Amino acid sequence: MTKGKEKELLVKDTDELFGNFMKEEMKRNAGKFTEEEWEDRIPALYEQFANAPSPEFNGSSPRAYYASLGGEELCRLLSSHIDEDVAVPDLLCDALVASTTSEDGLMAFLEEGTDEELFSYAVNILREKGSLRPLDKYIEYVVSEDTDENVRELVGEMIIENAPAVEDKILSARKATHVGSRYLDEALAACPPRDEIFEILTAEFLSTKEIAAYAHILAKYGDDRAVDIIKQRIVGKIRYSDYIELKYAIEALGGEWTDDRDFSTDATFRKIKNSK
Repeated sequence: MTKGKEKELLVKDTDELFGNFMKEEMKRNAGKFTEEEWEDRIPALYEQFANAPSPEFNGSSPRAYYASLGGEELCRLLSSHIDEDVAVPDLLCDALVASTTSEDGLMAFLEEGTDEELFSYAVNILREKGSLRPLDKYIEYVVSEDTDENVRELVGEMIIENAPAVEDKILSARKATHVGSRYLDEALAACPPRDEIFEILTAEFLSTKEIAAYAHILAKYGDDRAVDIIKQRIVGKIRYSDYIELKYAIEALGGEWTDDRDFSTDATFRKIKNSK
């Protein structure tokens, strides 16, 4: 049996099309509205544009066209927009989020070697869909030494947002390697209280150079046992910016800290003082 030819998809710059639609509206209604009133009307006009039949979409409205496509077609169209350097329409992204059959295609875009922009769109659309399927893949990227830092940051944020759903997997990854530990630790701080997590976070705080960041993580975790541990480092020789973050963390956890140390030689302290 011969495989059918793939349906030809319409790669359209809807930003440009909407711009043309706006120009026509403004021409037809010249002098009726102020510039501010036109700006206020943009959301309603965009809805009108999105739902109006258009020859650019073979007589369908832009929204109806995208809604008519299956998940595989929507994913193929997303890829075509990026390959052809045509702005990805919000309406296309909305259709991908709403589609019940787009997840497999989006997951395929998370494989190594995918164009970075396409990868980013897939991550964010899967996020909007509320999908938990990519989390295992995201953890793999975070702990891989070969992962670009921009990608690590992007997927790290996704793990942090959904940390309780993969808590044990985050813990396992954290014990296996120190690569990407900052993101994994931020994710652990979003999980329910657990002695094992507390021990990992406080041990890292005591040894890291990123003391301000880890003070913030401990404050976020919310275990007041960390107060005495943070105090172990705030008494040391630290920068004023770090001191402020540690003091905040202590207070956020219900503790108190005051001292009269002199930060007059610290550049950040002098800059803040001179700006007042």
